Amino acid sequence: MRKMSVLSGIVMLLWVVIVPATAQVGLDIYGTVQRFERGLMLWRSDTAMIWVLADNQQAFQFAASDYTSLRDNPIFGTPPSRLRPIFGFGKVWGNNRQIRDLIGWPVRGEIGYPMSIRQYRGPSYLVVFNQSAYQISADGTWEAAAEPIGRPEIIGFGIDRTSAAPGDTVTLFWQTWGVDLVMIELYDTGRNIQTAFIPDFAPNGEAVFPIPTNMTGDAHFVIWGTRKPFPNAIPPEYERLTSSELTLSIQRDVEAEMIVEAAYEKFERGFMIWRSDNNTIYIFSNLNGDSGGQVNTYPERAYIALTDNLSIFVPSLYSRPVNGFGLVWSNYPEVRDQLGYATASEYGFSLIVREDDGMPTRFDLPDGSRATVAYPEALWRFS
Repeated sequence: MRKMSVLSGIVMLLWVVIVPATAQVGLDIYGTVQRFERGLMLWRSDTAMIWVLADNQQAFQFAASDYTSLRDNPIFGTPPSRLRPIFGFGKVWGNNRQIRDLIGWPVRGEIGYPMSIRQYRGPSYLVVFNQSAYQISADGTWEAAAEPIGRPEIIGFGIDRTSAAPGDTVTLFWQTWGVDLVMIELYDTGRNIQTAFIPDFAPNGEAVFPIPTNMTGDAHFVIWGTRKPFPNAIPPEYERLTSSELTLSIQRDVEAEMIVEAAYEKFERGFMIWRSDNNTIYIFSNLNGDSGGQVNTYPERAYIALTDNLSIFVPSLYSRPVNGFGLVWSNYPEVRDQLGYATASEYGFSLIVREDDGMPTRFDLPDGSRATVAYPEALWRFS
């Protein structure tokens, strides 16, 4: 019979059609599924291909050209609690007696879902419904798995540009296989520190990342494919399965910007910065509230010969400034009046500073914020 010969041809050509020479690895598309009494049907949106997967492990495939010209489902008389398939499923099912006998009537409606088609060591996998997978083999059979078959893998990891500047935003995109979630880490190669960590991205997707304004080196991104060992696991407990990485070149205006080792200390009404290249201390006082104020400069000659004035009382809830900060703070009453007490101890960081006409006009602070200074008034503000 003609119908049987078409089905036989489809089974024989199943492998050729599923894995053409130009097949993409890790293809994400939209698809639909419908459950029948003794099997299911799958439709993929990119090619309009329909798979019939019977409970006896037989697999059939219908290209769009095999069914689009067929008449709409001619079978009526739906039994109680059963459905009548429509659209492409209805054409394939209603015009092929062998398929109807094999899988029976639909027991659920046709449902849409994201479908991932992954070629891995030969077969193709259709990932559906909470990480379950359907492996269709070259011999016209299929089998189900509790999760995608094959080792976890970062299929692709890329970025939308080859270079960026501090403060820019970039778009990362990725594709994975066999993982629950993706986490992404950002490292500053200049300081060899982690500057960002986001643990709960979808297995396939994209995201916009800001490049920190205080980035001293290049931006090094690391992507991890992870799995939750139990439902309520928190990120430190995730199982890291596979990873990939890339480095983005960070471009700077070398004539105007420089990177110097520095120290920073926060006070009640402002902060201090010390630069190692010229030993200058800058006093940033919040005369205008938290939004900005006055900058006063103390070159090394203004404090190097001084000694700490330990008679200055410091309440127990505050820190006593030390080193150059302590010399300036304890010996200049106007500095104490402007800044108040230190709310934390000083610490070192790599300072990106911009100078125009020999004057510092921008300081990238260790918390990622940026202070700009306008002359001749020497007024600063966050920008």
